[in-house]
Amino acid sequence: SETPLPTASPVRSGTPPLDLSLARAVHTETVTAVQSLFEGVQTGTPINSGVAKEAVNTLMETVLYRPEALASLIHMRHFDVHLYSHAINVCVFALMLGTLEGLDRPELECLGLGALLHDIGQAYLPRNLVCKPGHYTAQEQHLMQAHPQLGATMLSQAGHIPEAACQIVAEHHERLDGSGYPHALSSPMLLSWGQIVAIADVYETMLGPREARPPLLPTQALKELYRHGWAQHLDLTLVEKMIRCLGLYPVGSLVELNTGERGIVTAVNPSDALRPSVTVFWDAAKQQYAAPRLFHLGAPDATDQLVICQVLDPVVEGYDLATTLAESSRA
Repeated sequence: SETPLPTASPVRSGTPPLDLSLARAVHTETVTAVQSLFEGVQTGTPINSGVAKEAVNTLMETVLYRPEALASLIHMRHFDVHLYSHAINVCVFALMLGTLEGLDRPELECLGLGALLHDIGQAYLPRNLVCKPGHYTAQEQHLMQAHPQLGATMLSQAGHIPEAACQIVAEHHERLDGSGYPHALSSPMLLSWGQIVAIADVYETMLGPREARPPLLPTQALKELYRHGWAQHLDLTLVEKMIRCLGLYPVGSLVELNTGERGIVTAVNPSDALRPSVTVFWDAAKQQYAAPRLFHLGAPDATDQLVICQVLDPVVEGYDLATTLAESSRA
């Protein structure tokens, strides 16, 4: 008979180190602000730079002190896919990468403004076009490709928006090899902050269903992002920093260990990307433990030879990861 897989001993039991309640509140509050900004533009109201900056600073404080919380909610597909959530999610990833780049607070605010408002030009386009789930016709594609310049022009006329933030909006679909739009600019002419937002935008877009393509898991999206960097569409150095920032197994990923147990990645390991911290919720028989079990796979004193065998799709497997984490934090 086969020898049963061992059940690993946890580093410690108890509530996982990922309190999502604050991140949820911050994201919900920011969605309300961003929705008002976009809807205001649609009705001809000038952009309220004060509201935009306040939203960016709220996100920045959370990213600086609890970056894994917001990232995990995004990776677990906790939010509806719409223009407002996309803007916020791109802002979160851009701020994470900007922090890794060593930007100071005023620089991060400018980067965050460009990221938060990168699609503001879409507010001028027909809603049925922006929300179209399938592929665009050639005419629709041409119209959509006008949104970066539309947004940048509107922001430059609004006042109180830094010039660099307007340039980010204008360039977030430009590519290093000149294959982007709206002006097919290439590497020497592009702002590095615009490339940070471009990377965040491409990554976040892959996490959701766009143009009749199913969403990718975070690990799959990072592999695809690296391919874009290797092909010189995006800055490979920045892409590699993004991967190092998020980890090969991003926070919020559902993983299966070599014991057969399943859990959620709750912290990256900067010194070993293959061995993050995993909070295990389910045993090898897929039954939920009474209390979650936390493992620091890369801890120097870890005695168990635990490794991640595979990344799973929570939707396919039937798990609601955000609810599982929330219930465990209340226990």
